[in-house]
Amino acid sequence: MTATRGAERALDGRRRKYEAEVERLVAAALAVMRAKGTASPTVADILAEAGLSTATFYRHFPTKDDLLVTLLERAHERTRAHLEAL
Repeated sequence: MTATRGAERALDGRRRKYEAEVERLVAAALAVMRAKGTASPTVADILAEAGLSTATFYRHFPTKDDLLVTLLERAHERTRAHLEAL
C-alpha cells in the first residue's frame, strides 16, 4: 500500500510537470502567432518563446500540426462554452 502511494505521488509530480510543459508550449505558440501575425509559427520560434527543448516539444506533440490542432480544439471548446452560456 505504501509503495503504491509513493508511486502515485511520483506519477502525479511528473503529470503536473508534463501538463505545465504543454501549457507553456500552447501559450508560446499563441504568443508567436500574435507577434508575427502568422497562423504557422515555426517550432524554433515556439521553443524560443517557451524556453523549452526540442525533445520536450516532440514528447508532447508528434508534429507542429498536432500542436495547432490542440489550439483549434481549445478555441472550439471556448466558443462552445460561450454559446451555451448565452
